[in-house]
Amino acid sequence: TELPGSAMVERALQRMLSAGHTRCVLYFDMDNFKAYNDVYGFESGDRLIKHLANIIRSEINGADFVGHLGGDDFVAIVDSTGSEDVCRRILDAFDGTVAGFYTKQDTQNGYVIAKTPHGYDEQHQLVSLSIAGVLTAKKPYCTPLLITEEAGRIKKKCKQVTGSVFIIS
Repeated sequence: TELPGSAMVERALQRMLSAGHTRCVLYFDMDNFKAYNDVYGFESGDRLIKHLANIIRSEINGADFVGHLGGDDFVAIVDSTGSEDVCRRILDAFDGTVAGFYTKQDTQNGYVIAKTPHGYDEQHQLVSLSIAGVLTAKKPYCTPLLITEEAGRIKKKCKQVTGSVFIIS
């Protein structure tokens, strides 16, 4: 993706915290990505990851930070006042294009069939996007780890919703 990796993400979070800026830290995760990778292969999965990276990059202000944690996980640090609009634009762009990564039949079905580790067929919804947002002004976060833990709690709530969603707390 040519985006900064985990170490640079942690440094960006630390700089943000040290400066005391009110920001929104967005964590992006594709739902059902493993099933997509299993059915369509790693090369297709890599294309989908790069596609998401391009969408995030195009919708984030150039002054803001975007990083790639690895796999299908991304982070952005954005201005808190426009964070909901950013999330909506990213979800719209992703949802409007993700069908192009599937066969016509899978798109019509609304799911793919992937094998479980025990060899059984299992239906998986098409890939959607969860965005967990942490407003740094709402709570006194003092370390990147605390922000990450809060994002993890929010991401669990996102995963309970079918389809693409964002939750900012």
